[in-house]
Amino acid sequence: MNQKMIFFNVGWMDFYQGLNKGDTLKNGGLHNESYKWGGEIMNFEPFEGQMYGYVQPKVSENQDYHGSTIRIERLDPKAVDSISGVVVVWTATDPDHGGTYVIGWYKNATIFRSWQKDPKGSNRQYRKNNLGFFTTAAKKNCTLLPRYARTLQVPRKGPGSMGRSNVWFADEASEFKQSVLDLINGKQLQPVESDRKSKKTGRKRIQPDPEKRLKIEIAAVQIVIEHFSKLGYLVDSREKDNLGWDLDVTRGKIQLKVEVKGLSGATIQADLTPNEYEKMFIHKESYVICIVTEALADPILRVFYYSLDIKTWRTEIDERIQVEKIVAARVSIK
Repeated sequence: MNQKMIFFNVGWMDFYQGLNKGDTLKNGGLHNESYKWGGEIMNFEPFEGQMYGYVQPKVSENQDYHGSTIRIERLDPKAVDSISGVVVVWTATDPDHGGTYVIGWYKNATIFRSWQKDPKGSNRQYRKNNLGFFTTAAKKNCTLLPRYARTLQVPRKGPGSMGRSNVWFADEASEFKQSVLDLINGKQLQPVESDRKSKKTGRKRIQPDPEKRLKIEIAAVQIVIEHFSKLGYLVDSREKDNLGWDLDVTRGKIQLKVEVKGLSGATIQADLTPNEYEKMFIHKESYVICIVTEALADPILRVFYYSLDIKTWRTEIDERIQVEKIVAARVSIK
């Protein structure tokens, strides 16, 4: 494997775009636990087309946090102050289920031996502390996985594992590094941002053709099943059980209740039955809403999962669910 790769372990967040949006930092070491923030809180907040990432390397005795360094010569013996063309793989420990997982990556990144001060005007500060960075990459080369898609577990124990270090070169883990490259290169399906912009329109009209409506529903469900299956989940259809969701989706301790909505057009607007609406809030932490637009033509899947920190359903690109209650009535002859 010729690709230079390094693993950086940080605290767990949903979005890494600061704490002012309701996201919180969990795990990641003593500093994070004591102060509830760390340098990684803006690792996926772009500035002028770049991402800037922080990790805390090992701190030696009588050394402050900013004085620690990364031994970049292990990636290239000729490296002095920095090295380019590296895949930086971000990992974090799941606070709910335990275990350390790949949460995202920077491709074609530059890594610096020493802590770098953030670019002027980037406003990468927290409580007057400059966050700084050790690595940077173009925004287009950076991917943060949504919480439900963080499925590739990182070995922390045994020979050739990450151990307790925040910086891991994985010299003796070629098989695991290959699985990471497979994930990055799309051999496991990941959600992608669509260039399409939805237009606000009036109420969605139900597809009048029942045969076409059935085809749309079948196509949408199949797309969602394939999506979660490629992420390593087991999928069980519950469509005929009237539970308030369509699929039971499980992986280890993670159990999701997935509701699927298929649409013929590009407008992202779907109706929930009273039962679905009720279960959506009863099981909000495990209830996932998948909306497939243009299901029979050029399907685009959006996965809305509940963020405990901002108390709503959203996608990895911050598309958020907006709920409009609709009052209905039933009439009959006395």
